[in-house]
Order: sequence, then structure tokens, then C-alpha cells
Amino acid sequence: MVVMIEFAMFFMEDADLLSEVLHKQVFCRYRKTKYEKSKNISIVRSKYGKPQLLIDGKKCGMEFNISHTKGAGVVVFSDRPIGVDVEAIKKGNLGIAKRFFLPKEIAYIWGADDEQICNDRFYEIWVKKEAFLKCRGIGLHGGLKSVNVLDEQYVYGILEAEMERYAVAIYTDL
Repeated sequence: MVVMIEFAMFFMEDADLLSEVLHKQVFCRYRKTKYEKSKNISIVRSKYGKPQLLIDGKKCGMEFNISHTKGAGVVVFSDRPIGVDVEAIKKGNLGIAKRFFLPKEIAYIWGADDEQICNDRFYEIWVKKEAFLKCRGIGLHGGLKSVNVLDEQYVYGILEAEMERYAVAIYTDL
């Protein structure tokens, strides 16, 4: 099965400007599609906060999701439900891991001998969980312990920009 995924990532310190740029990407992307003649394009949020694009008051056939953190933001588009998360990589937190991660995930994180690898793995698990729950449309309401992300397939990577390292995960239903 082929799944279409497009994404754009932006790096800037001004959080308000970053949010504006990400949302403008959504409007620009959809204006380039078959809806280009429509004047009534709006973004609404579901019960749990997942954004949806309405064209003339109706849900359109394309899905999108947005995530941002200090200094970076990403927007993804797909023809299937999709979720994305981005986080700046800092020091992993064992207390958070014990509270929100499964034992198998905790073992994976702290099974490495190198502190940087442990930090990378902590954020890998975090962004994968959030991308999965955002794809499902339930966000953090779905509970971070409700899914073992080691058993799911994701688009995942670590990007470096502006002297920062960012973990990014994209999840879609196959």
C-alpha cells in the first residue's frame, strides 16, 4: 500500500510567528488542490483538539497535523489520518518515563551505555507516542501508556538545526 505523506519543517524562535507560518502552510497547501476556487476554508478542532480542515463547511479528503516546540515546527499532510510530534532533545527524565512509558520502553531507553543515546531514545518514545495518539484524534487523552511504540511503524528521525537537536515522529494508519 502506498501512503502519500508531505511535510514541511520550520525553525524560528518566535512562537507566535511559527504557529502562523504552520497554519498558513495548511491554507496554502489546500488552495493548490481542487479546492482552489473555494473561498470558505477554515480549521476546526475535534472534541480532543485534532485540527480538521473544512471546505465550504464540509470535511475534505486530505488530512493534516501540526506540532511545534521551542524553535521548531512541522506540518504534515496525507490522504490518511496522520499525527506528528516534534520535541527539542534535552536530558531524558526517568520519573516521566516511569509514569508514562511501558516497562519494555523504559528498558529500551536506559539499556544504552551512552547518556546521549538514552536521551535520544527517551524523546524517540515520547514523540512516537504523541504522534500515534494525535493520528487517532485523541491526543494525550488516549493515555501515553495505551500503546507500545516499539511495536508500531513510524517515520522517525533526529534533525539538527540552529545548534539544537530535534526528535520528529510521523504516524499514519497503514
